[in-house]
Amino acid sequence: TITFRITTAVPSHTLYTTYQYFLEDTMHDGLELVADSIKVYQDETLLTAGTDYVLSPANGAVDFKVDFTASMNIEGKFAIDDLLIVEYNAKVTDAIEAQKANQNTVKLTYSNDPTNDASTGSVSDSANVYSYQFVFTKFAQDTNGVLTNVRLAGAKFQLYRVVEGQPDELIHFTTKPATNNEGVAFNKYIVAEDDATDTVDT
Repeated sequence: TITFRITTAVPSHTLYTTYQYFLEDTMHDGLELVADSIKVYQDETLLTAGTDYVLSPANGAVDFKVDFTASMNIEGKFAIDDLLIVEYNAKVTDAIEAQKANQNTVKLTYSNDPTNDASTGSVSDSANVYSYQFVFTKFAQDTNGVLTNVRLAGAKFQLYRVVEGQPDELIHFTTKPATNNEGVAFNKYIVAEDDATDTVDT
């Protein structure tokens, strides 16, 4: 699971009749939003969806939208330079691209002309998620104990996550059939999410 955090500062908007202000998040296909993980704060105060902002689900390429427009137009609701923070989690899916930048992009849209309520500007930012593929191979030894280039049949491995000051953690995987460039079938092992079932550790 990957945690993302978006932070914006409330701009001056007192001259506007209707001030638009909303965020739209678009994830790479290799990332899947954990829908119930979205939390929105005004500084350190947790806000309520439907009261302080409008949360819209996926629409086309956009995975979710957080709209502060209604609250922006309530006098005294948001002060200039208040921080509006959106936190949420995403899971890595089978569509993640190894050794490439898998982008998560957020777009902020805001009113930019006090004389024209329909006029807006926007700014975007992105974070890259990287995934890497490792191949582990165990080779046989000859009768003299010298390592050969013959792969050892039936070799098994266990991998551990090592963090200084913490106990080593055995990593669990989900498996997926795959085929290499030479047409040879093999199992691909993908690090399992915390709530995954049918996992293996060898």
